[in-house]
Amino acid sequence: MSEYQIAPCPFCGEDLSQYPIFMILRPVHSEEYLIAKLNKGHFLGGDNGYSVQCIVCGASGGRDTLPDLAVKLWNTRGHRLEFFESLSRW
Repeated sequence: MSEYQIAPCPFCGEDLSQYPIFMILRPVHSEEYLIAKLNKGHFLGGDNGYSVQCIVCGASGGRDTLPDLAVKLWNTRGHRLEFFESLSRW
């Protein structure tokens, strides 16, 4: 169980609240960060963040520098999906 209120996946419907938060809320790094790590260099940028990822289907939400905001982006993803589906009916 997690301290975050995480909505089910808008694609497969999996209830993500049943999993530990470290399995769902993943750190996300920029390409520059990963290249610096591969080359054993130092990276001073702030382009890293967090993203919620569905364990079952692999869908991921928007990235943000704060875990709380990454969860908020995930929780509002289904509403955006419904909006775009409503546009395609025109």
